[in-house]
Formats: sequence, C-alpha cells, structure tokens
Amino acid sequence: MIDAFLGQSNQMSLPVNEDMIQEFIQIWSQYDPEATGYMLISDLDEFIEKLAKSEEAKGLVILHEQIASDATMRRRLLSYLNIPTY
Repeated sequence: MIDAFLGQSNQMSLPVNEDMIQEFIQIWSQYDPEATGYMLISDLDEFIEKLAKSEEAKGLVILHEQIASDATMRRRLLSYLNIPTY
C-alpha cells in the first residue's frame, strides 16, 4: 500500500517527508495492529479518508480535500491506485 502512495506521489511530483510516512504508519496500524502488511478491503475507504484528513499525511493524497469529503472520489482514488486484493 505504501508503494502505491509513494508511486502516486512521485507521478504527481508530491514531496514526501518523514512526518508523512510516520503518520501513514500510525494510521495504517489502526487497521493492521499485527503489522501483517494487509488490511481488510472494507477498511480501505475509512483509511483513505483518515489519511486525507490528517494534517501530516494529507500530502500523500492527491485532491485531499475532495477525497476527505466525498466517498465517490475515494472509490476513484482506490481504483486509480490499483491495489492488489487477496
């Protein structure tokens, strides 16, 4: 998942800093407390919403204001990221 966000950031020329990565990890850990590297697909929407609303991590999410407030935009972003599901 982090690879998908970092890849998006590189494509969009978004700067990624240590604070963003640490906030991503903190939010991720809420959905993956055992640090398996996986989360339930049903949690992705809420995860993206939290990232987009986070002061530290919102820079990882393109159009973060729209993503934070619009479920349709979050679904489009998730589709764009092409995240593998298992």
